[in-house]
Amino acid sequence: MTKFSDSGKLYLGGTAMIASDMISFIKSDLQYFALGVLLMFIVTLSVIFRKPRWVLMPLVSSALIAIFVIGFLGWMDWRVTVVSSNFISLLLIISISLTMHLIVRYQELNEKILLK
Repeated sequence: MTKFSDSGKLYLGGTAMIASDMISFIKSDLQYFALGVLLMFIVTLSVIFRKPRWVLMPLVSSALIAIFVIGFLGWMDWRVTVVSSNFISLLLIISISLTMHLIVRYQELNEKILLK
């Protein structure tokens, strides 16, 4: 478009504009959404467990899972869409909730052993 900009006013429209806008909207949404989700996880885990190791364990394990899945999806040449862009957040929610259940069960069993 810059090649013809001296000829007059040019407007971009159609599918190219929609695709370009959609990608820029997804990028900005993911940055803010990811930061919000991370802060929410840290605050929630800190309130529930109160010890740094029990806060870091779910976050680290979920980050490793996310890195593995992102690598796998890249290897499979899976293109990012509006739906798949939120896949990582869903993956983190599921993995953190599972890790929280395992931590609580470990703490229950550990307390039971110490009381004997």
